[in-house]
Amino acid sequence: MINLKTRLSLSYTLFLSAALLLLMLVINSFSRAMFAKLTRDNIAEHSKEIVRSVHDLYNPLNGTFDRSRLESLGMYFTHEGYIITVEDAGKNIIWDARSCDMEECNKVIETISIRMETDYNLKGSFRAIEYPVLFVQKQVGSVIIESYGPFFYSKTESDFLSSLNKLLFAATFVFIVISIGLSFILSAAIAKPVKAASAAARRIAAGHDIKLFSDYKTSELKELSESINDMAAELKEADRRSKQLTQDVAHELRTPITCLQSNLEAMIDGIFEPSKERLASCAEETKRLTKLVEDLTLLTNIEWQNIALQKN
Repeated sequence: MINLKTRLSLSYTLFLSAALLLLMLVINSFSRAMFAKLTRDNIAEHSKEIVRSVHDLYNPLNGTFDRSRLESLGMYFTHEGYIITVEDAGKNIIWDARSCDMEECNKVIETISIRMETDYNLKGSFRAIEYPVLFVQKQVGSVIIESYGPFFYSKTESDFLSSLNKLLFAATFVFIVISIGLSFILSAAIAKPVKAASAAARRIAAGHDIKLFSDYKTSELKELSESINDMAAELKEADRRSKQLTQDVAHELRTPITCLQSNLEAMIDGIFEPSKERLASCAEETKRLTKLVEDLTLLTNIEWQNIALQKN
């Protein structure tokens, strides 16, 4: 049979562990949602930055873009997960990341796709969005940006999210261990007075005097201790009264028995004549003994039947 301490420890441990795991899942879900929103905002900001950077490469004097710097810019953002195509106002391709380095583009696409689908179970695809490049309110070209949608984590963001998850799991594990320790301490604190009360009851049953300390902080445990103390005091008083009753009964019986014995022995030995008066005295002592026996029988019946006595 499982004892009270073990049962309480298991109950507290399961409850606290379940609560901590639930809290960890809620925090993890909330942090992922917030991080996903932040990532979407970062992707939008990166897209604006790409358009601004392409705009800065436009030369209004000859109406062209700086191809050499455009290539450096395009390959930089390719490594960041953005596949760029730049067109002029006539929709002619000025620079295309795939034409520049198809192998690198495919590697980036594969890496991001595997990361999002495998690590985060987010199935998507690369989507292209076209942004106009304006100069003095006139469109001088456009930038087509392909990125994994609906959103994707960069290597840095993925590492940060992974570290955050590990931290949450580690914190949850530490708190579970602490909760297990606290549950054992708490259950021991509750079980201790109960065991003490049980031991006290056994000692009382064995006839030993017992006195429990009643300095417990909780009212229920203090009440339990005081109840045991009161029961011990009542049993001690009942034992005292029982012994006193035995002494009183023995004294009351001794007097008539002694009188009867002395008179009868005297008459048997011929010291006294068996006169009518002496025989009447012996009869009176016999009635007295009978009355004492009847009183004892009545008292025994009252005790066995738990009859409440009322004093007039």
